[in-house]
Amino acid sequence: MLEKHSILSEFPEHRERIVSRIGADAAFARLVNEYSRLDSEVYSLEASGTPVTDTVIEDLKKRRLRLKDSIHQAL
Repeated sequence: MLEKHSILSEFPEHRERIVSRIGADAAFARLVNEYSRLDSEVYSLEASGTPVTDTVIEDLKKRRLRLKDSIHQAL
């Protein structure tokens, strides 16, 4: 089943902290924005059935995971 992985749904226990940090920390906001962009790109490619190689999707997902780890560390 396809689903979006918004950063707020990934870390629901940190919702308030994430929202607060986005408004107060430009570097953190950039991480979250890039994560959201990659998540949307992965979702769009998977949902549309656009022919791409597994390597392309895996690379995007790995980049998204690295950003998720960076966001978690920043919390």
